[in-house]
Amino acid sequence: MTTNEKSAVLIKFYGYLWLLYLSFGILLALITNWFPNLLNTEYEQTALLELAKSNPLQLFVLACIFAPIVEEMMFRTLIKPSHSDLILFICSWPVFLGAGYIPESIHWLLKLSFSGVLLFTTHYILKQLIPENNTILIRQKLSKYVLLVLVITSVIFGLVHISNYVTHFTFNIALFVLVVPQIIAGFMLGIVKQKTQDLRWSMGLHFMNNIVPVIIILFSS
Repeated sequence: MTTNEKSAVLIKFYGYLWLLYLSFGILLALITNWFPNLLNTEYEQTALLELAKSNPLQLFVLACIFAPIVEEMMFRTLIKPSHSDLILFICSWPVFLGAGYIPESIHWLLKLSFSGVLLFTTHYILKQLIPENNTILIRQKLSKYVLLVLVITSVIFGLVHISNYVTHFTFNIALFVLVVPQIIAGFMLGIVKQKTQDLRWSMGLHFMNNIVPVIIILFSS
């Protein structure tokens, strides 16, 4: 697939993504009208809103650069993966989970720098330790069940974003509804990865998806 063809896939699925958002918004409005007590718990992205006021640059970097790169490594690398994709998958989760243990007192740029160095170093070491032939079987299995992998990773991707609304993991209908757009996005991002066979294009769509709400939050804060 040429660069122009990949660009066309990116633009097409960005359009599909917004159509699905619109459809979900209309459906949610109808459900809320029919069952007004169904979603009786309200949540806000308090941490993001506070960050928008205190440090808009940090919000932009985290949401529009760090998240598209690391989250695509965490979730879309399992969709018809290459050997390098699997290595990135193995590296990205420790970086993501480990970031939560870095003291809050450390400057956020240092945290990101440390995460980047850790990711690069781990990736280099694992590339040397794990020969490409050793991952052939698992890559074949993941490619064979690509639709199942796509659905599972999309749902998990959405559930991870519950942390945008609560400090400790909680699950209820209201929170599930809030992360349905992330599940939809995960599905579209996965299809782009599947079609282009290139993680950079799903990262690009992830950036395009995140930058609109970030701009809205920044200008409304």
